[in-house]
Amino acid sequence: MATLEDLRKSKQIAEEKGWELSVNDLGDQIRGMEQVLAGLELPADKRPKSWGGRKAINETEH
Repeated sequence: MATLEDLRKSKQIAEEKGWELSVNDLGDQIRGMEQVLAGLELPADKRPKSWGGRKAINETEH
């Protein structure tokens, strides 16, 4: 799995080589990872509800 640092290095290389599609794709991946990392710094009750932490709809209590 790529780390944020890996993605940034790959984007830099793609920029140097003029690979515009790769630059754009890697930029999207970097922004997404930055959003996830920022969200993980939030207390669990402040994170987006779509991140889980709640019971699945089909899960029943016993």
